Amino acid sequence: MSGFNRIATPKVYPCDLARHLQSGWNTIADNYSVVLNSGATFSPSVGTLADLFDLRPQRYVKIPAATKQFYIQINTGLSTDTLAESSYIAILGHNLHSAGAKVKVITADNSGFTTNKTTVSDDDYAGHTKLINAASDGSDDAWINPTSNGWSLFEWQDDGDTETPSGNNQYLRITIGHADGTGTDFDTDLYIGAIMYGEALLWPTPASVNASYQESYDGVQQNTAIGGSTFSNASFHGPPMWAFTPWMRNNASTTNIGATASSPYHFYQPIGRKALDIEFDHIADTNLFAENQYSTSSLSQSYDSGDIKTQFYDRVLGTHLPFLFSISNGSTNESDYGIYRNTQDFQATQVAAQRWKHKLSLEESW
Repeated sequence: MSGFNRIATPKVYPCDLARHLQSGWNTIADNYSVVLNSGATFSPSVGTLADLFDLRPQRYVKIPAATKQFYIQINTGLSTDTLAESSYIAILGHNLHSAGAKVKVITADNSGFTTNKTTVSDDDYAGHTKLINAASDGSDDAWINPTSNGWSLFEWQDDGDTETPSGNNQYLRITIGHADGTGTDFDTDLYIGAIMYGEALLWPTPASVNASYQESYDGVQQNTAIGGSTFSNASFHGPPMWAFTPWMRNNASTTNIGATASSPYHFYQPIGRKALDIEFDHIADTNLFAENQYSTSSLSQSYDSGDIKTQFYDRVLGTHLPFLFSISNGSTNESDYGIYRNTQDFQATQVAAQRWKHKLSLEESW
């Protein structure tokens, strides 16, 4: 459960989709589509498909209620199972509960999803773990049926193996439909702020006891008048309220996220911008660096080595891309999560033979 800001062993969720778009490996036009059950493609009525993958969940996409069941399909362009490994999906800033919607997530090695496919949202799939607002649908455990609006996160296991768990992972399909069936309208217009997907990284060691936490009020500027009076101007007080919790502390799980976005005034909104400095002592060099970061003959020595530099810093492009971060692995407490960016370059200090000291410096991002 965690909570109380108890920093333990962190876990980071880089978004591989955002990295592929940023690097030019994928484009929205060539690799992404939104498709009706009839097979016809369509566009959201508000926002664009690209808005779903910009890591800014306050920028909503609206799908009309009459759309009925549809799916979002992505071709990662990675035909090697090891390169296309994934282990989580997060759907941020949604009103799936109010819309009466459920979600199924499938990965496959063919665009038609006819063979070599895996339903990673299924309770029975290897390593499937529900962390935030990801309850199973009562009639079919292959579907996720969130119990409140806001955001949802679940994990699974995919090691790129050809056995179980399967490496069927070049293509991603996210199907969203009404809980009553494919031909049923959503109960209200559907809003989604952002989708994150990729391979999470569990830190190899717990945090040291000297971690620091700060909330800065950088949206406030104070000025002192000639007579000594203080005047304060605020451009913002805290993060935009795109989710039921923790980014918007509302009392009702049915708050329609998208519909209220034009009037985002709610009691007890979060104040300030979080910042974390977390140190890790005596990390093994094999957990911090790749064996051979330039190896092309053995991906386990480079891209798939499982080290912090390759699996975290390279995947978020250093300080460029934001990411989902949890201060405690496996936490089901929303307050243990946040969207952060790196604020410092990668740096480590050797403290013993094959042992290093490393510090994370993170700042909340929106």
